[in-house]
Amino acid sequence: MPKPPSKLELNPEELTYLESLVRLRTIQAQTLTRARILLLKSKGCPLRKQPTR
Repeated sequence: MPKPPSKLELNPEELTYLESLVRLRTIQAQTLTRARILLLKSKGCPLRKQPTR
């Protein structure tokens, strides 16, 4: 059985900064992807999903 996803602790300033990055239209795709990953980890979401059959 896989272990539950770890949650990344972000302070309010970091959270606000990452959310502002995601809303920008003129941001590099790599930076946008990293910001989204960090936001998902802060919410405790798993980054990998098990395939369903």
